[in-house]
Amino acid sequence: MNSEETVRKNNSRIKVERVLPTYMEDVIKLATEVFNGEQNIPTNLIPLNENLKPIWWCAKVEEDIIGISAAWIENDEWHWGRYAVDKKFRGIGIGKKIALFSLDEIFNFGAEEIFSEARDITVKMLGRLGCKIIGTPINFYGDLVTPIKIKKCDFIKAKKNISDFHHATFIVK
Repeated sequence: MNSEETVRKNNSRIKVERVLPTYMEDVIKLATEVFNGEQNIPTNLIPLNENLKPIWWCAKVEEDIIGISAAWIENDEWHWGRYAVDKKFRGIGIGKKIALFSLDEIFNFGAEEIFSEARDITVKMLGRLGCKIIGTPINFYGDLVTPIKIKKCDFIKAKKNISDFHHATFIVK
């Protein structure tokens, strides 16, 4: 049984954690596959500027990175993005685990609200976590992104209603 089949049958093997520097190459590789390969976003826009001091999270199965997200502070506001799941592992809740874990950490860092611009599928998922649309969708390399904001109080309320949040396997390093 390959890792994809194993994960689909038992996703308790998925670990969500902050990305260690030794995994950054794999993180950028996955981001490039998704954002450039699937969404036509130029590769030079994919890595985050190190001046922003980004924090990256990943979902891993053993040593394989299968999902990612990042956060950074820009103009005194928390931003969340670079959210992607390997296409072989979509549809089994990995994205939700990454979102819950990373957003929870950002709010624990002291953020009161988090901003993002997201594709429709992400807006829908984040809507269940308390996000609100704050602007008109704009064209971003051939597809729409919608400006959104998640307030800490709304996230906490929504999180209480998500049954599998407390059963997910998370590791903080």
